[in-house]
Amino acid sequence: MKKIILRILLILLALLVIWIVANQFDARLNPDLFTRKDIPDASFDKSNGFYILWALPEPPGTDIMSEKVIEKYRELFDPQFDNEKYIEAFDFKASKKMYHSFRDTYRALNLDFKPDLTKSDWSGEVLSKKSLLSPLHPAMQTLYDRFRMMIDSQVFEDFIPVNADAPLPNLLAWLHAAKLYTAVNMLTALEGEWGKGVSNLLDMVDFGKRAVKGSRFLIVNLISKAIMHLPLEAMADLMNRKECPTVVYEMVLSRMPPLQYEEYGTGKSLICEVVGFTFDYIDHPYSTDPFRPVNFWERIPLFFFLQENRTKNYADEFYKKTIEMEKTPPYRWKSDRVDLEPLKVGPFWWLCNGGGKVLLTSYNSYIGNHKKGGGLYTVINRSYMRKTLYDMVKISAELHLNYDPDKPVPEILKSLKSYKVLDPCSGKPYKWNDEKQLLYSIGTDRKDNGGETNLYHKTEGTDFAIPVILYLK
Repeated sequence: MKKIILRILLILLALLVIWIVANQFDARLNPDLFTRKDIPDASFDKSNGFYILWALPEPPGTDIMSEKVIEKYRELFDPQFDNEKYIEAFDFKASKKMYHSFRDTYRALNLDFKPDLTKSDWSGEVLSKKSLLSPLHPAMQTLYDRFRMMIDSQVFEDFIPVNADAPLPNLLAWLHAAKLYTAVNMLTALEGEWGKGVSNLLDMVDFGKRAVKGSRFLIVNLISKAIMHLPLEAMADLMNRKECPTVVYEMVLSRMPPLQYEEYGTGKSLICEVVGFTFDYIDHPYSTDPFRPVNFWERIPLFFFLQENRTKNYADEFYKKTIEMEKTPPYRWKSDRVDLEPLKVGPFWWLCNGGGKVLLTSYNSYIGNHKKGGGLYTVINRSYMRKTLYDMVKISAELHLNYDPDKPVPEILKSLKSYKVLDPCSGKPYKWNDEKQLLYSIGTDRKDNGGETNLYHKTEGTDFAIPVILYLK
């Protein structure tokens, strides 16, 4: 009996050794694997408006374009400096505290623009806060002026190093400044200076496009899209006002050329994500991930069964297909997710590269949550939400301009140049709901819900729509 047990143990030990040895034979790295060479260098020239983003919370009265202020932030990132030394010396708590005066004053405004125009009244909210927006509190005027400086900057390029521990600017301050700027210029238009107010909003759209194109960090890319989204919805709302003049519609049409992928997509940021974070995590598997530390029992498969090259190849392929999916109009998608096999599939998933599968499932929940598409699928949906909104604002302007109450709206739409741009979600013209006075895209789920939206908490399972109120004309 003892001999039988011993033989069984020896066999099991031999199988364990074979299993461990077999997992030491790694794959070769893909020859076209994303590397840091695929990440473009950013400008550290003083003209880069990204410095202004960092300097938004500086105390009122500070010349944020001075050499002293620019150099303070440049030292954190420009490779010619000892960045680690300056980051350790930089007082981030003081920087955060500087914004408190702005934040407290901003909260009094309570500018809570909802993301769905079909269920909110932006103009009404702005008019209800007229006394707080004109004249502006001095601190808010400073924030407004600095945001305008960003808009006017010749260059806006994200220069944050693509590292997991790199410091980020105050993105909440950026969003607050953007909402403030949107509200002030909506009020400018509503009080009669339509050309000035809408022109300033169009400047913000142009800036948003440049910010998306110049972003490297994924969170900067996402906030940049929100910065572009705000003035688009503001203009869509303003164009429905009975008093909106013809010059506004003409201005919107002339200043909104076709949107390019780099101006609404996430490709460059996804490359930075896989190179700067996922690959780095594979190279340092025992470090703390964004969710929790790797525990003792997870360290065992990471030590014996992690094939780094194979794991990198898998992540690289996933991100490449994600970028390709985003570049492809949704009506051409074969499914609602990136077409890759899930990491942990079948009862024997752990036999080959078990450590790598554990690692990526822990670090990238959207890969493990493959059936639902996960976080990156939401990123793609939001990209197309912005793309369709941009298209529909142009169509709305031309429809208002050419509206004839004696003709059916679908007939007018067919004659418009802007309506020739197809809904990327359907591959067909954008839809019109005459009863609700809605222009809409069928959304990335490719299901026509008649213009029904649910954008407050999700971008999946919803149409993308804007009201085009024609009966007032």
